[in-house]
Amino acid sequence: MQAVIEFLASLAPTSLLPVAVLLLMLGGSAVAWPLVVAKGDRNEVKRRLKVEE
Repeated sequence: MQAVIEFLASLAPTSLLPVAVLLLMLGGSAVAWPLVVAKGDRNEVKRRLKVEE
């Protein structure tokens, strides 16, 4: 984890684009994780998210 923080800190003076892309990927994976874990069981995901049909 320390190596990742140092890498991101080294990018700060030059460009924030790689940091923004990394944060977008982490956010997208956090949102998509329940769908990946559910393995096609959409009813369970709908129940957890309380989606009405």
